[in-house]
Amino acid sequence: MAISAALFITCLSVSVAEASAPRVVLNNRPLVFDVDPFIMEDRVMVPMRTIFEALGAEVEWNPESRSVTARSGGETVFLSIDSRTAFRYSSSETGTVPVDLDPPPIILGDRTIVPLRFVSESLKAAVRWDGSTGTVYITK
Repeated sequence: MAISAALFITCLSVSVAEASAPRVVLNNRPLVFDVDPFIMEDRVMVPMRTIFEALGAEVEWNPESRSVTARSGGETVFLSIDSRTAFRYSSSETGTVPVDLDPPPIILGDRTIVPLRFVSESLKAAVRWDGSTGTVYITK
């Protein structure tokens, strides 16, 4: 009976941990989103505008093409909704580089949701995942 109870409690705590939203910390300060971050295809997904602006980027949304362009310094990122290919340009590199995404940006309600690691690293930020706390640490 004690083993069954211990197994039940362990399973319950794993389910609760998996159900909670990942936390995002930028330069030692928690980021607050109007839509909770979530995990999709083993990637942390976040609202586009919040993460881009927190990283100092200017954001342009094109509703006709359902695409976003973000610029910060010499870095430019271009993503299209439901496309698994994004593009990154850096003034320190030659040309535009296509990047495979898994998963692609999506629209959830009225928010564009993007993969956190790709966006952050494209804007020259370091990203570290702490699985034990469900926290993403970004340093720029």
